Amino acid sequence: MSRLVRNIGYNVAGQLTLLVLGFVSARFVFAQLGRDVLGIIYFALMVNTIVVAVLELGITTTTVKEVSANQHKDPAYVVRIVRSGAFFYWAGYALAAVVVIVAAPWFVDRWIELETISPGTAIDLLRILGVSALLSLPQAFYVSVLRGVQRMGIPNSVDVVTSVVQQVGIIAIISVSRDVHWVAWWIASVYVLRVAIYVLVIAKLFDRRAIVPALDLDVVRRNRAFASRMIAVSAFAMVHIQADKVLISTLLPVSSIGIYGLLYGTLARGAILTSGVAQGAFPALSELARSGDRDELIRLYHRLHDLLCYGLVPLFALLAFTTFPVFRAVLDAEIAAGLVVPAGLLALGFYLNGTLTIPYYLSLAIDRPDIAARQNFVALFTTLPVTMLLTWQFGFAGAAGAWVWYQMFAYAYSMSRVCRECIGIPPRQWFVHILRVFLLVACTYGVAATIVALTAPRSTAALLAAYAGATIVFAVAAWRTMAADSRSAALRVMRKALGR
Repeated sequence: MSRLVRNIGYNVAGQLTLLVLGFVSARFVFAQLGRDVLGIIYFALMVNTIVVAVLELGITTTTVKEVSANQHKDPAYVVRIVRSGAFFYWAGYALAAVVVIVAAPWFVDRWIELETISPGTAIDLLRILGVSALLSLPQAFYVSVLRGVQRMGIPNSVDVVTSVVQQVGIIAIISVSRDVHWVAWWIASVYVLRVAIYVLVIAKLFDRRAIVPALDLDVVRRNRAFASRMIAVSAFAMVHIQADKVLISTLLPVSSIGIYGLLYGTLARGAILTSGVAQGAFPALSELARSGDRDELIRLYHRLHDLLCYGLVPLFALLAFTTFPVFRAVLDAEIAAGLVVPAGLLALGFYLNGTLTIPYYLSLAIDRPDIAARQNFVALFTTLPVTMLLTWQFGFAGAAGAWVWYQMFAYAYSMSRVCRECIGIPPRQWFVHILRVFLLVACTYGVAATIVALTAPRSTAALLAAYAGATIVFAVAAWRTMAADSRSAALRVMRKALGR
């Protein structure tokens, strides 16, 4: 089995396991500690995600690209990259941690609306969870190094094992004592453990010097142009991705961000195939782009793009069809009923995002991050106001609908340029391919969803039966319409997997 296929498999298996563990944790916190505690946890994660995106500075993507291209040619340069990146990320962590400690009372007094816990407890939880969760900043850098050397089995194993430890600890603490401070400190300790493991792994893979942060001006100079363009991509994307959750946390009680955050995180975790393929493929695309083998680069692009266009459909359809029974079990029936429409919209949005993923990473591999940067800048004026209006008027459903609107804007703005300037095909060819998949989805899952909605919308058996029938029809039709090269690649992967 090729290294690319193994990396995709590691990513998919790891993300699927984390999805299940997230439900277990959310169920215990919601049932035993209440909605506000769940909301505080997700609010802290939201703030952490925003800070990490702001301070990411395009370094992680640059790291993957440079490490994958130089790991064999210049190992000493790779060590210098690791040390320089660690310098920026640990400095950014220290700065952000101080800001969170100082700003926690302001967040509680001016931003979030509490219902069941005191402001003092909320401030304590924000400080403990916020400062520890920010360790994902240096952790993200170390993971990007491992992605660059195509060792994705390591971070997925670390994340799964530490998440199991975290969830088991939460359950044990809640069973013995319902003190939310102990729960917060336990979550914080696992964040520390996780980043410590990554430091040890980096030292083992390279040498001890690699874990000592040190600024190398030559490394900065060589990567300044690409990284500076990635700053705009990551910063503007963060605004669009987090705007709905920020607005919900402002307009509604803090418990609402916990519920919506769990729903959004579930659907986002449903993009296990997207992230698995993208993280496994980007180093390979970068290597081919650097080697100048454009024919193989484009062939790999088409195979990966077909994999996501067809492979994501059953995955997100499953999440949409099972939203009510799953969230009825994790939360309650009333909340679950209100999440069905937002879940369907989020599933559609994440599917659209998945179809854009391989074109995006191809543009990065050939040094064209300017396309995505300009798209996200223009979107500040075309999609952000729509996000604000929809979320204000329609709550969860409006926020989810805004995510769909953002993906549609990306289709309209960027794909013509990516097709002409990166892939080398007429834009019409790309859109016709996507439209064919959309029509197939409408004729299978769309029909099945309509039938269930009109007959037995809350029946788990009816939902699963409709999904199974639609999936069989979709799979047969997709196999017949898929490109011959993509079918051959899929058959090779399945034969190797079965052979192992």
